[in-house]
Amino acid sequence: MENLGCSVKRAAALLLLLMAPLSAARAQGSTAEICIVGFDSEFATIQSAINAVSEGGVVLVQPGTYVENVEIVRPVTLIGTDGVTIEAADGGRAVLDVVDTEGVWIGNLALRGEASGVWIADSACTIMNCDILCGEVPANTVGVGIDIYTGVEPQTPSRSIAIIGCRVQAGDVGVSVFTSSPAAVTILGCEFVGRPAAEDETWDLDFALGGFKGIGVVTTFACDLTVAASTFDRLATGGLLVGAGIRAISDSTFRSCGTGLIATDTAEIHLIESQFVDNTLDGLSLGCLFSSARVAGSQTLIGNVICGNGRYGIHRCAVREGDPEERAVCFRGSANLISGNGAADVDPETLEFPEGFFTNECE
Repeated sequence: MENLGCSVKRAAALLLLLMAPLSAARAQGSTAEICIVGFDSEFATIQSAINAVSEGGVVLVQPGTYVENVEIVRPVTLIGTDGVTIEAADGGRAVLDVVDTEGVWIGNLALRGEASGVWIADSACTIMNCDILCGEVPANTVGVGIDIYTGVEPQTPSRSIAIIGCRVQAGDVGVSVFTSSPAAVTILGCEFVGRPAAEDETWDLDFALGGFKGIGVVTTFACDLTVAASTFDRLATGGLLVGAGIRAISDSTFRSCGTGLIATDTAEIHLIESQFVDNTLDGLSLGCLFSSARVAGSQTLIGNVICGNGRYGIHRCAVREGDPEERAVCFRGSANLISGNGAADVDPETLEFPEGFFTNECE
């Protein structure tokens, strides 16, 4: 029991952060219910505690491995002490389903599954300090770490999802965001890990069309994405594949991926003090997946390092003879280090950049 006591104490700091959704209830004088799962407790399974706890309550999971698929459909906080692993009982479903709710906080868990670690559908959710492993890694065949979906109905409210301090390793995609209604996704201090292509494999941007294999984060449609202080390493297709919306990436590293960042029809990208280094193909590839897509109209880059990539530092695929004028991209920014990329630092060489956009050497 001494180890359990220490484990609970180490979880206390994270629990304080995860208790934020309960502050309003406390202010009104109500008491948050806490249900404990595991050794010598009333609840043997996480789902039974989730079903029993009051709305806005806390489910605290004691150390151990729990084989189950858990569904959350109302505001609760689910937190593990040290040494909690949840394995999917049904490999075709997510380990955790968060469906049609808000105010859900999940923290300090190891999630192990095949199809998905967390499925978030039409919900607002915060995930902190979780270790998520999905799919046959390193075989890199299947699995989505965190799968985010917001519905097709126009009246669907805007959703906010935060992923903080997590490590995600998945066969297909670390975080997949498919949004038909507005959503804001924040990724802070996370690590996305995959594997590089084997010597007998050919990875290119067209491969992503065959099923989004080996990508850190994929976003589409009406998602505003913020990524900060995160790493993307050994992801076979790319670290980040982004669609329409606003993308702000800062203080992050994209290393040893197929391509660091792949932008399709993104409206606006802000890259601040990030590193795109030693990737197999390009540091940045813009407009490369869909030949008919509207590619980004504005790219702001400040203080980035784009060095040592196998092909190009910045590759603008859609600039070809006969392309329509609306494909023109506007670059803004300054003090970007670009050098030592295999074929060329910039392709095509006709791309125009403002004065001071680049410096000449990589450290």
